[in-house]
Amino acid sequence: MGDPARTVTERVVEDPATRATTYGDTAVQQGVRVAQGGKPKAAPKKAPAAPTEPAHVLKARALWKAAFGKDAQLANVRIGDLKAHSDRNRAKRPDVGKLHGVEYQAWTNSSRDVYVNTTLVMLSGTTMPDWYPEAFLRHEAIHVRQFAATADAVPTYLAMIKAEASAYAETVRWLDGVTWLPAEKATYDAVYDALEVVVTGFTDRSKVTATELEHKAWMVTEKYLPEHTPSAEPVPRPLSLYVR
Repeated sequence: MGDPARTVTERVVEDPATRATTYGDTAVQQGVRVAQGGKPKAAPKKAPAAPTEPAHVLKARALWKAAFGKDAQLANVRIGDLKAHSDRNRAKRPDVGKLHGVEYQAWTNSSRDVYVNTTLVMLSGTTMPDWYPEAFLRHEAIHVRQFAATADAVPTYLAMIKAEASAYAETVRWLDGVTWLPAEKATYDAVYDALEVVVTGFTDRSKVTATELEHKAWMVTEKYLPEHTPSAEPVPRPLSLYVR
């Protein structure tokens, strides 16, 4: 389940140098060493370059560790890049490939993984204060617990709507206790107001009598989910979005 950035934005490795030697050059060098009584020495192995993670992923991991590092259920959740997750699955799972296009701040698909977007830490070229990404990471942490409670079952659309209503309400309650700098007041107010609107939208929708496909259509129209192919009746679910 994800956090669409639009709800807020509408309101507010290294390439190492290599030295090439031909097979003949190498053979000659080894022959000279053997003739001199020396044993050919294998070239020292270079340590593989450490993978470079995007800055927003590193930031999210640091905030997650600070918030949940001692939480038995959340401490080992893996934080990855949403765009990489989408790109990795685009060919075989085209619906998953659409997740990045919805511009979520974050997306959770299980009790084990959270994927984050650049919009988690930067909006419209502005680096957001730490309470902003932490709010959405805490929101995803709620979903992680929800998935754990259901053994990672993919929810129905109505169940997803109810889960979002609950998670966003708790996110707003957490924001109530945030300490922000005077210069951040306008941003805080905009985020808070936007999320209150989201809570109301999900809460009201959870009370609507409708089919699962009608709930699915609402979530796509409101851009809480990308367009996708639901699983077959009798209980349609967004299975095509959940790669684990």
